[in-house]
Amino acid sequence: MNGEKTSHMKQMWIKRPYFQLIKSGKKTLEGRIGYPSMSRIKKGDDVLLQTGGDEVKIKIIDVRKYESFREALEKEEIAQLLPDIKSENALELYERIYPQWKVEQYGGVLIFELRVMEK
Repeated sequence: MNGEKTSHMKQMWIKRPYFQLIKSGKKTLEGRIGYPSMSRIKKGDDVLLQTGGDEVKIKIIDVRKYESFREALEKEEIAQLLPDIKSENALELYERIYPQWKVEQYGGVLIFELRVMEK
């Protein structure tokens, strides 16, 4: 064991527009529901963020948990979660992606504070 985690690095798939915003540094927060694969990601983890054929390594700076997207949006910086989206449209956007029953089924919302790692 040499300490390398590359073959076991956690992965997160993301839609291309959000991938580009993270890669550019405009988006530093990512909101997800507590799926088991997301709940395994912890503060300090290195994660391979992927979309299509592109990927970038990110460092998880912090993970915060909320009961709902409404609560998360009240406490987090919307411009860091959804750059280029008006704050009054943020909740509607998340609810289209993640219906409330799914949020409840998987134990709430996770907000990942992240930073792109230098190559």
